[in-house]
Amino acid sequence: MTTRETLGTATTGTAGRRPLRLSILFKQTAFTALIVVVTATLLARAGYEFSRRSLRKQIQVRLSVVAANREEMLLAFVRQQRERVALVASRTRLRQYLADRLNDEVSGNEFTRGSRRILEDARASIESFLEIWITGPDGVVVTATDDKYLGKDYSNDPDYQQGRDTYHLGVPTPVNDVYQAQLTAPATANEGTFLGVVMVLVDASRLQEILSDTDGLGNTGEVLVGRRVGDQIDYLIAPRSGSTSQVAESDAQPMARAIAGETNRKTTEYQGRQVLAAWRPVAYQPYDYQPWGMVAKMDEDEAFAPVVGLRNELIALQVGLVVFGVVCTYLLARRLTRPILDMSDSATALASGNLDARITVRSNVEIGDLGIAFNRMAQEVSATY
Repeated sequence: MTTRETLGTATTGTAGRRPLRLSILFKQTAFTALIVVVTATLLARAGYEFSRRSLRKQIQVRLSVVAANREEMLLAFVRQQRERVALVASRTRLRQYLADRLNDEVSGNEFTRGSRRILEDARASIESFLEIWITGPDGVVVTATDDKYLGKDYSNDPDYQQGRDTYHLGVPTPVNDVYQAQLTAPATANEGTFLGVVMVLVDASRLQEILSDTDGLGNTGEVLVGRRVGDQIDYLIAPRSGSTSQVAESDAQPMARAIAGETNRKTTEYQGRQVLAAWRPVAYQPYDYQPWGMVAKMDEDEAFAPVVGLRNELIALQVGLVVFGVVCTYLLARRLTRPILDMSDSATALASGNLDARITVRSNVEIGDLGIAFNRMAQEVSATY
């Protein structure tokens, strides 16, 4: 057997190496793609989590500010109503009429005409006052701007009972979609004798506007004020998200905590929905002896909508980076492996007896040096045989 034949025999298996050569290209491309995917995923995840935490903090601070602002507006409304009813209850001429009536020093007709004139003047001067009536010490109405109130017994009315001792604004109730409340104040003589209770039907639309204002709260945000009644939470103004002004305390834990005196802000569940909420107790309880709480909240889905959009953009960017990285890696790997494949083909041809087999050197780096060395070897082999 000739040496040339021996070389051919020794390299008969080289043709089967092509799958291995292709796998080098595949492995290099896959490895780079893996690196790009892992890096892009970690960066995207870190960016998403950082944005989410930052946005949550910003929204919670905003909710706290909104809650404090609404509380101040609520208390300002209450103070204003107290001052207004105090002006009515302190009118000297009105108190004189009530004292004269109590002491039987004035006739019924004169008392009715004189006191009603004063009440009508007070109602006309204060836009939010709808009706005014005054009870005697026994709780029975003795004079009013509307005759339908005359003779009514309010002795068991909670607003009347608190109005015997101090200025009081009752819980607003909806009447034909308009919230109204009873405003009460004691009427006393100069020497402190209790003469009765001034009771005013107030238009509480302003209170509804204060708590219904969603400025800074998005589409799902709202401000709620409530108190505990048994195991229920009774809202001052019915929430937009519910058809009733009462919910179970277990479904409104932030409000229950606010009523208990806690101030906090966090992501929590409220009536079956995940929300970002800030809650605080109402500093002044003008309605009854039970404390009130305030909650400003926004649905988590709406709150995090901007970062969800950012996440989707990051995913799209990640896919683009992976495709770009894979294409670039494939082209680079192909450029590196092509000279090796050409050298392998030339080596196969040389081993098969083609002593003129050479490769074309296209690079002056290590691959080019290898090609030059191969051609020199082939030249020496050719010269030998």
